[in-house]
Amino acid sequence: MTRRPTSVLVALVTAVLMAGAAGCGNNADSEASASTTPSASPSPTATSATPTPAPAKTWTAAQIAQLPACSDVWQAGHSIPAGYKACREGRAAVEPKRQGCSSGQTLLTHRGQWFGVAGGKVNGEAGAKGRHAAVQAMRDCRG
Repeated sequence: MTRRPTSVLVALVTAVLMAGAAGCGNNADSEASASTTPSASPSPTATSATPTPAPAKTWTAAQIAQLPACSDVWQAGHSIPAGYKACREGRAAVEPKRQGCSSGQTLLTHRGQWFGVAGGKVNGEAGAKGRHAAVQAMRDCRG
């Protein structure tokens, strides 16, 4: 397994973050791309100094049908739509994990291996290399 120099990855993440829209999000470390269904309930909120995520949206079948397919959005080099909320996998809406960055932007991750900012390009790849790059991007995002 070869490792890319950290400085190259940092430069890539910086470029991605500079291309996106400003925002704020949570600072969780685990990938929780939640598939939400009407029966999903939000998890208990912990008291902490960092913002907590809003409860997952309950999506109707009609709303889910209007979402782009995840496989159409989350491809390296494709653009993440501005105002991106979720994508569709089968009959489920899949919301990205959102992480607030020290730059004021919000890093979106999908399935722990694809990442970027709304309005910017998708980065990552399938498999272990993609997961490693996404984890490094989240670390770099926090500053």
